[in-house]
Parts: sequence; C-alpha cells; structure tokens
Amino acid sequence: MQPATEAPVQLTFDWSRKRGKPHTIVPTALSASVLIQSPGFASGSFQVVVNRPRASVTVDVPVGAATFTVTMFDGYNGDGTKLSRGSLTTNVVGGKVNKLKFVLDGFVATVTLALANPTPAAGKAATIRIVVSAFDADGNLIVGPGGYDNPVHLTLSAFDPAPASSSSSSSSALPASVVPEVLNGPHARAAIVYTGGTLFSAKLTATGTGVTKKSIFFVPVPTIYEASLKTPGAEAQWIAPGYDGRMWFTEYPGNAVGAITSAGVETDYPIPTSAAGPNGIAAGANGDVWFTEFSASKIGSITTGGTIAEFATKLASDGPMLITDGGDGNVWYTGFTGNDIGFQSETVPANLGDILSPTGGSGPFGIAANVIPGSGSYSGNKVYFTENTSSRYGAVWQATASSKEALKDGDAALTVGANVKQIVVDASRSIAWVAESGASGIRKGSTKKGCGVFLCLTTFYATPTANAGPTGAAIDLDGNLWFTEANVDKIGEVNLASGVVTEYPMPSAGDGLQGIAMALDGSLWITETKTGRLARLVY
Repeated sequence: MQPATEAPVQLTFDWSRKRGKPHTIVPTALSASVLIQSPGFASGSFQVVVNRPRASVTVDVPVGAATFTVTMFDGYNGDGTKLSRGSLTTNVVGGKVNKLKFVLDGFVATVTLALANPTPAAGKAATIRIVVSAFDADGNLIVGPGGYDNPVHLTLSAFDPAPASSSSSSSSALPASVVPEVLNGPHARAAIVYTGGTLFSAKLTATGTGVTKKSIFFVPVPTIYEASLKTPGAEAQWIAPGYDGRMWFTEYPGNAVGAITSAGVETDYPIPTSAAGPNGIAAGANGDVWFTEFSASKIGSITTGGTIAEFATKLASDGPMLITDGGDGNVWYTGFTGNDIGFQSETVPANLGDILSPTGGSGPFGIAANVIPGSGSYSGNKVYFTENTSSRYGAVWQATASSKEALKDGDAALTVGANVKQIVVDASRSIAWVAESGASGIRKGSTKKGCGVFLCLTTFYATPTANAGPTGAAIDLDGNLWFTEANVDKIGEVNLASGVVTEYPMPSAGDGLQGIAMALDGSLWITETKTGRLARLVY
C-alpha cells in the first residue's frame, strides 16, 4: 500500500516510431533521461534513465505539483547527443497510477530551405511559401507533433553577386519580407511577402542556436509591363523622373507633357504652342520639369502642378533635342538643327545662350552634365554631348552665365557611322556611357582627370543582336547601364562588374523603343514611339 504522500507515475516510451511519421521518439534514440522536480523530494528532484527497448517505468512521486522533463539521447544511459526534449507540469494524484503522455520538441541541428516559386515575375506582388525542413543531429526529420526546442530564425537580405563600387540596396529597404521571422515548430507556415518592387535578388537565411546556417536565393525575374497612353494617337518620346515621384514624358504626336505614377495614373498637360514637337525632358534643380520643343525651337518648363512656361532659344530654328540639368542653375540642351549647345537659366529667363559645335552639320543629340574631379587646366564643370550626324562627342566648359558664349568646346571622333544617341554619366560622376546606334553597341568611358576636355571613351560593348540600334540610356541603382534597342524591340543591360550584355525582349513587336529612365523605386520606364504605350521594366 502506497503512503498517502506518494503515488505511482507510469512513464511509457514507444521506441517503434518510424521515420517520416509524427513521433515523440526518433529512430536513433537509445535512452531517455527523466528529471522529476517536486517539493516533496528531500533534494527537490529525482532522475531516472530508461534504455531502449524498455517500454515503461513506474516511479513513486510525491502527491501534488511536479514537473517532468524528458531528454532523448542517441547513446545509452543518457549519454551521447541530445535529440529531443519535452517538459510537463502536472498534479500527481494519490490513490491511483498516474499515466503521463509527453510531446517532445526536437533539437534542430540542420535545416533545408525551398521556395514554392523562387523566381516570380518582378513587379507583381506575391506571397511565396517557404518550405523549411528541420533535422536533428542524427539526420532525423523533425515532423512533430512537438515543436523546435531551439527556434529557427529566418532573415532576408539584399544580394548582388557582382555589386558595383556602391549600392543603395539595403535589407531595411527590401520590397520583400519574411513572415513569420521565427519558426517554433515544423508546422509553421512561413512565406516571403513580395511587394513587386525592384529587387535584383535576395538571400533567405535560416539560423538558430546550434543550427548550421543555411541560405537560398529569391530572384524575381525581370519583367516588362506595358500600358497605353490615355490620349488616343499620342506617342511618348523621351522620359525622366520628376522630384514628385512621377515619371514625366513628352508626347509627340499629342503636343503635351505627361506624368504617370507607379500605379499607372496618368495626367496630361497640353503645351500652349501648337505643333511644338516636344522632345527631350529632364528634372531641373528648381523642382520643375524642363523639356525641349523641337519644332517650335523653344525650351519649356512645367511645375508639378501643371503650369507651363516657354522660352525661345537664342538661335532661331535651333531644333532643340535632349536636355539636362547642368547643376549650375541652368538647363543645357542640344540644338540638332542649329548645330549648337544651348543653355537656359532656371530662375532668370533672360539668361540664355548657345555655343556652336566646331564640326559643321554635326547634329548634336545627347547631353549630360558632369564635374571633373582634380585640379589643373581641365578642372571645372563640364557638359558632355554627342553628335549624331558626325558620329562625334564633345564637351563644353561651364562658367558664369555672362561668359558662357565666349567659351570654346571641342569634339572627337567615335566609330565611323556610330550615329551616337544618348549619353549619361553615373552618380559618382566618373563613368560615362554612350549609345552608338549605328555601331550597335554601348561605349563606356571615364571623366576623370587625364582625359582632357573630352572623355576617355574606350570600352565597347556590342549588342548580342546585330543592328539593334541602341538609342536611350539609363543607369540603375547598382551602376549598370540599361538601354533601348530601337530596331529589334529589346531592352539591353551592360553589367558594370562583369561587362556581360543581356537583352530582354519586349512583350510586343514594332514598338519603336526610344527613351528610358530610372524611377525613384529603381524600376525602368521606356517610351514606345510607335505604339502609343509606355513600358515599365521591373527587375
């Protein structure tokens, strides 16, 4: 007869559980250590060890509250590696045999990760399930019914296998997140919540106490989306980001300036001068958006609220083409038919001027501003331009508005028949890219000291598709160059680190691709001059 102060407690162990089924004891477990804690014990606790294949053990335990902690080992007599554990606090009742059922949590040693769709279409929001499989130190799959004694932590971080010298990507700004971030059991439903934003790739990493770190990659596939302009018959020419977060573009035909949000909400602003032939466009330092009127030989500005002002170029029949913010309080533009480089003050309308190209009939086309670092006779502000007809490029010194017209520029030859289009300079103001339409390639150069008044344009990247007609150019957040291929309905990319040129076909044909520019969210917007559409490339 048991004393009233104690009662028998039966602990049962089912050693026959098989791999792949819910279990409390894994196949490699050889012993169980049970720590019993009760105020009724003189020492406060008592420990018993059960070796396989013994199925059960009965222990006398003081009546009242008691805690039973079971730990499974892959060795006999409670030795070896810990595989799982479980704890149960119960009230031991006198006068009967108390039978206890344990649910054990596995000690996670390694994990495997898998994504239901590791390569979703970029630009489209999606929830991607993460399949996490956890294993103990003996390689047994932890499937339940318990949890993880040592939780698994999931993190997502930006990853670029070939980063540029600087990158604006950061894990805190990723358009994707992990939910939940901590897994406490094998039945947790983890997922990557992707907003559809710009993301080259991200690294999903699983960590935990005593867990071997594991990583896999989430890589949205660059995807192109197209949308028709709201005005029938309008055709977008060139495009640029505004400081209000919208993308601004010129419409010809359409004779308007348009603005579109990332959600696709478009607003058109008619130009006061009829048949103005709006062409190039760029945001100015004063917050307005500036554009050229090729047919009217005017420079226009528009506030984010839609108020337009127009300024005649100093040279009549100038045919202004592309335009850029010079960083000196002026916007600078190319005069395609006037064979000159012009400037217009952003704040003082009367301050304007032009500088003729030294090469007659050169057809100035693309333009970009830059500050050459260093000291010496070639230091100072520069504006670089391309000459489409003569296949040359040139540079103009910037100075005070009153002396600009007295300055001389220079130009230098590129590939014969290159028919150069747009030129862009990177954020570091050290690398320039030129689209050579006739040569079907992109040329990279340096603006650093030692290149004289010009550029050191040396490296040529041919397009994979012959006669592609590179036209527009834009630099992404990682310093890579993206360009339009007007002749073949493709978007090209030159990776800055590897030099690899990749092409992305458009969803449609006959687009007449021209302008391309990066939005504030990193996506790229493209104008289709023959279809009445805009395209957006998300990567």
